[in-house]
Amino acid sequence: MRSPGPNTPAPPQTTPLALRAQRVTKRYGAHTALLSASLEVSPGACVALVGESGAGKTTLLRCFNRMVVPQEGRITVGGRDITSGPPHALRRRLGYVPQHGGLMPHWKVLRNVALVPRLLGMPDAEERALSALQRTGLTAEDFADRWPRSLSGGQRQRVALARALAADPGVLLLDEPFGALDAITRAELQESFAKLRTELKVTTLLVTHDLREAFLLADMVVVLQGGRILVSDTPDGLREDPRDGYVHALLKHAGVVQG
Repeated sequence: MRSPGPNTPAPPQTTPLALRAQRVTKRYGAHTALLSASLEVSPGACVALVGESGAGKTTLLRCFNRMVVPQEGRITVGGRDITSGPPHALRRRLGYVPQHGGLMPHWKVLRNVALVPRLLGMPDAEERALSALQRTGLTAEDFADRWPRSLSGGQRQRVALARALAADPGVLLLDEPFGALDAITRAELQESFAKLRTELKVTTLLVTHDLREAFLLADMVVVLQGGRILVSDTPDGLREDPRDGYVHALLKHAGVVQG
């Protein structure tokens, strides 16, 4: 197994893509998971979706990679309607990290990370995978030939993030990527991701129930309740004026605002 040399160039980065959802509604039988939700994420920005369980955060995120198909509304990635091509082609353009990583347990780390570049037919898939591992703080010598079951929770999430980055997507979709980790590991990964996003400037949509995490990592914070978007603002803007009683109570409970 090869390791990238010190002069190995990083793969070219794809241009960050804008995300847009227009009046999206999703129902599961009698339950409305999203109701006329509209959202815009500028190229290179990080937007956090926050709210209590069942607020519609994950449903909205999964609409962007067509894991969820809404009954109403329009969604675009980079200005292109996501229904204009097959779902698998869309998903290979987007980096996606689910809460528990979603690694293939019967594949070693390097093969997991190289998955999307290989599906896209990139001739340098292994080199891209090795580079992505290094980006996320995992050395090829120590991790490329290991099985997912031999990794800690934090290491598995780093591998999942490396897999999402290996093909240099224009968009990252992160669904509670640090939610199942202990506090110390979670803080380490948050810090690593903040530095990585500054470096890559990839458009990011982050689902989290942790308001502190949202305020630490995101440029904009979007608060949902019962499938509706209540407020969208910068962390500083929400601190100064939550503009909604429920949002204020949520921020106060998280210790983000006082009084």
